[in-house]
Amino acid sequence: MTSHDFFIKLNDAILLNYDSFSAWEGTFLTELQYRVMHKLPVSSKQKQLAIKILDRIKK
Repeated sequence: MTSHDFFIKLNDAILLNYDSFSAWEGTFLTELQYRVMHKLPVSSKQKQLAIKILDRIKK
């Protein structure tokens, strides 16, 4: 998944499903969104956790 695809998936989830996240998930995803928007480093573990959270919301 490219950085752009990751940002789109993350942004859509935050905009459309923010209320369905727990407090820490919302904070974590919002922080990741900020980091991706400002081209700050995001570790592979952070990406994996975000994708796991986003996939859980889709179900």
